[in-house]
Amino acid sequence: MKTPRDRKIYEMGRKIWGKKLKNSRRESKSVEEEEDGGFQGEVDLGDFPALMREVSGIFPENRVYREGLERLGREKLMSLNEKWMVQRMEEAGLLARKAELFYEQTKLELQSSVVSM
Repeated sequence: MKTPRDRKIYEMGRKIWGKKLKNSRRESKSVEEEEDGGFQGEVDLGDFPALMREVSGIFPENRVYREGLERLGREKLMSLNEKWMVQRMEEAGLLARKAELFYEQTKLELQSSVVSM
């Protein structure tokens, strides 16, 4: 949790939805530990859109896999999300180069067709 306000919102959510922590020792962890990924049970997978886009394609609606991701902790999920974003950027660059090559090939074919007429 980044701010005391975030902590209050979290506590209100817990009261509304009634989800309790399994280990009371975890409740005593400091805010810094929670930010570093030490508080692994409360990871919102929605914070990692690139990772979840890829996972949803491979394991759609697989709760066991999602729970496994939640146990990895925030820090590891951030790293994986970043890697997926880099992968997507590289794929986009590759597709752009492929489109340029296709354009060049088509242009050459058209030129050769005009010359032969």
